[in-house]
Amino acid sequence: MYLPGMKIIQTSSVSTDSFKGINTVKSYDMQYCDDLFNMDNSFYPALSTKEGIYAKEINDTVTGITFKNGQAVYTTKTHLVLPSERVALTLSEGEKTLINMGAYIYIFPDMIEVNTANSPATVRYGENISTTGSFTESNTISYKPAVVYGKSLYLKVVKSAYHDNYNKALQFAVGDSVTLSYTFTSPLSSVTREFKHNLTIQRIENYETAPTPYIEIYFDASRYKNLNYFELFDMGPSSGAQGVSNAVITKTKPEFDFVTEYNNRLWACKRKGHEICCSKLGDGLCWGEYKGISTDSYVASVGSDGEFTAVTSYGGNILFFKEDRVHIVYGTKASNFTVSELKLRGVQKGSEKSLCKSGGLLYYKAPEGIFAFNGSVSVRADTDTGKTITDTMTGVADNNSIYMTAKNGDTYVYDCIRKSWHREYIPGVITPLADNGQLYFLRYINNSYQLICLNKPYDKDFSLYTDSLEFCYLTGHIAGRDDKMRNVGKIALRIGAECKVGCTAHIKAEISYNDGEFQQIYTHSFSEGDKNGILIIPVIIKRCDRYRIRISGRVTGTDSLGKVLLYGIKSYMQEGSDIV
Repeated sequence: MYLPGMKIIQTSSVSTDSFKGINTVKSYDMQYCDDLFNMDNSFYPALSTKEGIYAKEINDTVTGITFKNGQAVYTTKTHLVLPSERVALTLSEGEKTLINMGAYIYIFPDMIEVNTANSPATVRYGENISTTGSFTESNTISYKPAVVYGKSLYLKVVKSAYHDNYNKALQFAVGDSVTLSYTFTSPLSSVTREFKHNLTIQRIENYETAPTPYIEIYFDASRYKNLNYFELFDMGPSSGAQGVSNAVITKTKPEFDFVTEYNNRLWACKRKGHEICCSKLGDGLCWGEYKGISTDSYVASVGSDGEFTAVTSYGGNILFFKEDRVHIVYGTKASNFTVSELKLRGVQKGSEKSLCKSGGLLYYKAPEGIFAFNGSVSVRADTDTGKTITDTMTGVADNNSIYMTAKNGDTYVYDCIRKSWHREYIPGVITPLADNGQLYFLRYINNSYQLICLNKPYDKDFSLYTDSLEFCYLTGHIAGRDDKMRNVGKIALRIGAECKVGCTAHIKAEISYNDGEFQQIYTHSFSEGDKNGILIIPVIIKRCDRYRIRISGRVTGTDSLGKVLLYGIKSYMQEGSDIV
């Protein structure tokens, strides 16, 4: 009697030796993963723990910050701090936006201009525009076909060599809301009273070719049904109002929530408003000069509902975002500026600081996630993360990386070169900054302000902020057997480390079967001075439908952190049967 011969179980292996970051759709392939925390592709194809956070303390209360000529410039409650001096300013309370334009720094919402080309720096404040003239109330009565009363209110400003009222009058525009104040002395009782009314400019007539040039500024009188509303006694059709003196119209300096610079102009809008504006060419304090020349200011109204949420320049145009659309301004000067509208997923309220550019695309935080805009359409950019991110975010980018951080510190980083996502934790972020190929965040943490560099800084004033960093790599659900009834019998993890003097690294490997609890399968500590040490960690896999692997740990250091690298994962498959 002969027994059948023994049959050798055939085995095969599959190696994963390159890693492509978070992708929850493809995480069944170990090139991708469900979570990657404080690990990136800087040592591609291997995964490695990231560089530590380098920071510089700022021993001031920072209300706004920018970079000028490669150095940080910021405002406090009372000063603008330049590298060479502290410029005393009269500032309101609250956060500031600092905008660079040539040698100037503009501070909003206070509307202050600081000329850094001068030594010491000179300061100019935005002013309310006022002009005085002779006030006229013209009344008309038409009897045919019916009796109709009409009213015309206007201020006449005559050009004079002795004052600049005429030049100031040129800065008013149709649609401006102004305040008219004047003194009225009654011809009957000789009683003098002060009056102030809010009016809207209806039209402007400029008689610059007259022997004595003058401007007539007409106001909308439709709301004043009573001919005697202004308590004036002139009932003639065109004569000046009797008893009126010291007539002055004033337009307060504009207040803006969102401001950006483009082509030597500042562009701005209010959050709750319908107007988009730009300043005079080269002058960020002049928003109301309309002389019909190429340097004019510009204002336009849009008809869409909802609040503005952000403004930026992109692709040679200016973009004014709302949550559900963007208004795009094309053109090179006031005479040819045109506004178009695109309906798309726009910038989330409160995420105006998320706008950043990389690889020719504009990235920003929309209400449900991170989007990319190419000038005509916007698409979801963070689908690989599998997350719906509702928190407001702050963003900064270059052509290598995009950082988007939420208020709670959760940070999503996109490697533009390797096309991969990973996560970090950066709490307390206030303002994003980019300068000279370096990316920064200003943050407030532990009762102090810090400027942190997101890639290794050139500036020697930056030092390692933390002496330890936790990390984690988590696979998706990996099939324990395939359609050919082959089972994963063993896996091997190839992990290395680089620990310079003063550095250590600790790792822990865990496995979960069929969504069960994670079980520790291996731990190891790399000592100070270990370099290019590589571990081959064999793991015998139980029979299962699916499993997950988690590699986590901590790196420490003084001047620099230790580094852990995941070089590869090798799976050994065995032929099986229908019976598990």
